[in-house]
Amino acid sequence: MKRMGMKEKAVCYLVMGCLLIQMLGIGKSVHAAEEVWEVNLLKNASMEEIEGGFPASWDALNGWNNPEVAYTTETSHTGNTSVVVETYKTTNPWTSQMVNVNADTLYEASTWLKSSGIAGRGAAIKVEFFKAPEKTNENYLSGVESSFVQDVTGNWQYLSFQLKAPANAKVAYVYLRLYGTGKVYFDDASFKALKPKPMTELATDQIFYYPDQTEGNVKASLYPEGGTYGDKLADMRISNVSTGAVISETSNIRAEEQLQIKFDPRKMVLQQPYKVELTLKTSQQVVLERKEATIYRWERPAALTENGTILVDGKPFLPVIGFHVYPYEYSRVKQAGVNTVIGISTYDQSALKEALDMAYTNGLKVIVPLYQRMKVKENRESTRSIVAALKNHPAVLAWMVMDEPTGNQKSMEELVTAYTVIRSIDNVHPVYVYVYESSTDYLGNMAKVTDILGTGVYPLPKQPITEVGNVARLALSAVNGMKPVWTNVQTYSLPFSIDSTYLPNIEEVRFMTYQALLAGSKGIAYYSFHDDSWWLEASELWQGLIKFRDELQLLSELISTTKAAEDAGNQVRWALWKKGGDAYAVVINEAQEERQLSIPVPFARFHAERIYGGSALPYDGKEGQLRIKLGSQQAALYRISPVELSTSTIDKLLKQGNQLSNESYWQLHLQQVCNYIKTAVRELSSAAPDRKKVNKELSKASLELDQLTNG
Repeated sequence: MKRMGMKEKAVCYLVMGCLLIQMLGIGKSVHAAEEVWEVNLLKNASMEEIEGGFPASWDALNGWNNPEVAYTTETSHTGNTSVVVETYKTTNPWTSQMVNVNADTLYEASTWLKSSGIAGRGAAIKVEFFKAPEKTNENYLSGVESSFVQDVTGNWQYLSFQLKAPANAKVAYVYLRLYGTGKVYFDDASFKALKPKPMTELATDQIFYYPDQTEGNVKASLYPEGGTYGDKLADMRISNVSTGAVISETSNIRAEEQLQIKFDPRKMVLQQPYKVELTLKTSQQVVLERKEATIYRWERPAALTENGTILVDGKPFLPVIGFHVYPYEYSRVKQAGVNTVIGISTYDQSALKEALDMAYTNGLKVIVPLYQRMKVKENRESTRSIVAALKNHPAVLAWMVMDEPTGNQKSMEELVTAYTVIRSIDNVHPVYVYVYESSTDYLGNMAKVTDILGTGVYPLPKQPITEVGNVARLALSAVNGMKPVWTNVQTYSLPFSIDSTYLPNIEEVRFMTYQALLAGSKGIAYYSFHDDSWWLEASELWQGLIKFRDELQLLSELISTTKAAEDAGNQVRWALWKKGGDAYAVVINEAQEERQLSIPVPFARFHAERIYGGSALPYDGKEGQLRIKLGSQQAALYRISPVELSTSTIDKLLKQGNQLSNESYWQLHLQQVCNYIKTAVRELSSAAPDRKKVNKELSKASLELDQLTNG
């Protein structure tokens, strides 16, 4: 055997070392890393493992006893079994599974499906992200749906889409779902992570900065490999995309997990894009990763004030919006207090104008939808054309870019582009986007691509009714005072569904509306007038809304002015407005039991009357405190009028009293009554009033009145 030399030994040790590293898993090739990230996270993805009569690891809508969802051996994509979803009701049944996820990670969801006929929206995959396994509003982050398969072939078809887990996501629920009626088979589902979490994240507090905003904020999140920050640096730069002019630059910032850099948006040129660049590098200036974002400076829509109030003909306007209202109903919806409608969705400009004309004739404003066929980027040219043609129509209130963008898979990029297209043509009317998701991060992001953020929750009967106020406050916190929030209120029932058959009564609608307005919402929307087998005008709620109209009108008049005082305390909340010479208190009790409270009013002596929200005796108060009692989850509105008592007022009353009778007896005793009261009033007006003296004079006045009335 030949003895190895030093060179041969070195090569041998090197090969052995490499083999040892691979065996121990210390080093990984690019391909190996991709294989790790391509693992299917769904258990029993092929539906072959059956436990207790149903596929292991999978759940079904209302449990596996629901006849609409079952496993079957009738057909399968692979193996012997699949899941079949069959319904002829509007229940949208599903089978689902929970998986653990990493935040800010790209995933791909897919399934094979088979059907010979589907009516409705179609078959789809839906993914919902949560902060924790419990499916609560607090944990919910966002939901995303795939495209809807309607054109079925009777053979197996493949459906897939990619989505990114939001920040703070810990788990995802993957649904294989039928939105409509018919029969569809699902098999061989998959949910895979595609890319590792990036080392950098970049976010700006706004995308469109209004001219009155004097400070912008860039937030950078850094996640270097190995979690080592000591030898890492970051650069931040903001420059004009067209000219390259730099308005802010900071270099060699010591890397930390979270960095915040402020800049002055007033340096930006109106309607021009600016590039925000974040670079993560080593101390030797080796670039590890670079991120970019685009921001703008844009004029606030002329119809929108800095405090978020929308103006109509130069006057404050609180929109009460009707969703899904047909033009032939425009003449009737005002009976229920509706002053604004979501317009028709069509590419036909003549039909749009005709509908706008009908709305204007009936005294309605219109939020014009621009997402025909649930498209945004594909509608760019039609959006441009519609806005240019109709921006001066007197019925236009706002432009609606999208309804539930995430659920309809609309990217931030296409929403940003839509905003720039609209606002470059129309500098008066704001852009409006409605979102259903209720996480702070999601609401904050959506607020960046709109002038008005529409949101809401339909809590009844499964959630507390107080969720309406909670979500409104969450949205207002997310917009950080920069944008107004309009809130949807639940006014529907879907009689043929499983979980939406409940119809709120008018007291519940009142309570939801009061919650939203006291939270700070600048608009209210009734959802909806029409839906599957639903027509609001034919329901018992309709007459209640008609009775609520005058109350809502008064509320809108109050909301459009500045609050005199408020207390947004825990569960019992109130606000005070002045109107004319009176004050009005709007009060809600969110607690499950009766509560008492005291509200400071701007009058030392006053007469208070509950004008809406149940019966209560009017009373005269003093010492500037309105003391009231509210029942469980009750809303009420009080009118508070000042009571001014002075010697001059008493003289006027004496003169009026003398005109009632010429008898000397009457006039003598009436004069004496007024004298006693004057003495009491002068004592009360002194620096240190003597209450005993006041009571004594009032007692004398009372005796004189007795003689006068009994004489």
